Amino acid sequence: SESLSIAGVDFINNTAFGSSSVLYLDNVKQTSIIDASFTGNNVVSVIQTINSEIDWACRLGRWMPTKGAVFGDFSAPECNLCPDGYFGNTSGLANSSCSGQCTKGHFCEAGNTDPEPCP
Repeated sequence: SESLSIAGVDFINNTAFGSSSVLYLDNVKQTSIIDASFTGNNVVSVIQTINSEIDWACRLGRWMPTKGAVFGDFSAPECNLCPDGYFGNTSGLANSSCSGQCTKGHFCEAGNTDPEPCP
């Protein structure tokens, strides 16, 4: 297996056959995606990983799955916002639970990096 680094690339309006993905990673040892966007692609999944994980360079308060299928339009470092009620104060977050739920007496809007005290 080899390594792959993607930086400063826009994947726009691609059509994929066979793997049905713009980016199909099978047994890639290490993949990093920095400053890249995926928009308007006519595929089943935009990215599909098999025995591979992706290291996304997302901003704090955001997350992206590191393995499996990734769907829709997205970009790094914007990635997916941590949802309302959750916060993301570290990098490398791989699911919508982010760094955790907002604590009692605090609130977290989508994309919060730390819980905010209730007024």
